[in-house]
Amino acid sequence: AWNRPEMIRMVRAVAKAFPKRKVLLQLKGGFVNAADTADQIVKECEYGLDNIEHTTEIVYTLLPRAKFHISDVSTFVAEAIRSGATTLVADLLDQEFNCYRLFPGLAIKTADDMVNELKALECGEKTYPHQKYFELFGYKQGEIGFDLLREEIGIEPS
Repeated sequence: AWNRPEMIRMVRAVAKAFPKRKVLLQLKGGFVNAADTADQIVKECEYGLDNIEHTTEIVYTLLPRAKFHISDVSTFVAEAIRSGATTLVADLLDQEFNCYRLFPGLAIKTADDMVNELKALECGEKTYPHQKYFELFGYKQGEIGFDLLREEIGIEPS
């Protein structure tokens, strides 16, 4: 189970910390419990804040539209980093292992820590370690996912 109260705090804290920015909130369909309807979560996140916008757009269409991306544990994190997007993990799932915790600074557990990380990136106090994350993922410059799959199953890259 994920930590719903902390997720809502995190969304709201980011919106409050960046009041002149639009915060797009996209909830992955099928991953919201029946008791936790998307509408209720959106209402709790948006309450009293006018810079949060709920969207049902496919997450990949949001990549070029946002400076920062925050996701829970998902393949989207690796895909977004591979595309060059500045991406952080909201580490809010109650799970023993999360592979993104192996990436220094990528997995963030609290709303305060998320805001602090985003502010540090925003003002240039910190630099997002794209290259380090590429190396940890085993990416090579110019290589695409299909090439990795071909290599893994013994087929020559095209």
